[in-house]
Amino acid sequence: MPNCPDCERPFKGARCKRCGWQAPAESRTPARKLRTVCDCGAMLFASGLCSATGGYPATSSCPLACPICRGPLGWDGGCERCHGCTSGQREDWAFPGDRYELDKGHWQKVDGPRKACTPEENAAGFARLRAVLGVDVARPSATRHGLTAIDPAIRAQLERKG
Repeated sequence: MPNCPDCERPFKGARCKRCGWQAPAESRTPARKLRTVCDCGAMLFASGLCSATGGYPATSSCPLACPICRGPLGWDGGCERCHGCTSGQREDWAFPGDRYELDKGHWQKVDGPRKACTPEENAAGFARLRAVLGVDVARPSATRHGLTAIDPAIRAQLERKG
């Protein structure tokens, strides 16, 4: 049992009953202050939604949690922890949350929960993209856009100095 620093009598708890001295509160990390004003200047509701647009401010992180594992969701509605499934199989992956897109500085809901594409659908999508762009989008290349890894003139200057 500790002694009171003022009256030097033993006491229980956080307060001395004899003289009223109170032990200091344990140091805790202060609670994060909630935002009350949106980036656009309008007030924010307690839910974090802007009172002017009904969307979340663009500078905020997604406040929504996965309904399956309670992990954080991304603005695309995807969960990086469980991928929206309980089986763990790639074929069962889904986006368990709503999909949001930026519109005039606010995240606005555009779609609900949905199934992720299958590996075959993903491959077909890349094939269409390759056909439109005329390059293999799956393999990064330093010369894709006419750029080289290092400009030949700079390479020559470096070789002369070295």
